Amino acid sequence: MKDKSYNPYRKFNKTRHSLGELVAAVGSATADSREAVAALVDLFQTGRVQLRDHGHLKRVRVCA
Repeated sequence: MKDKSYNPYRKFNKTRHSLGELVAAVGSATADSREAVAALVDLFQTGRVQLRDHGHLKRVRVCA
C-alpha cells in the first residue's frame, strides 16, 4: 500500500528558488514551450507561486 503522505515535490516546495530555477523545472517537466508557459501562468494565477521583493511576498498578475 502506498503512503498517502508521500509528495515527490515536497523538497522543491519547501525551499526558496529563483524565478529562473522555477522556469527550468517547469520546462523540464513539459513537452514544449507552450505547455510550459501555460503551466507557469496557472501557477501564478492560482497564487501557488509568489515572488519575494525585498522580503515581501508579491502575487503576480498575468495579462494576455
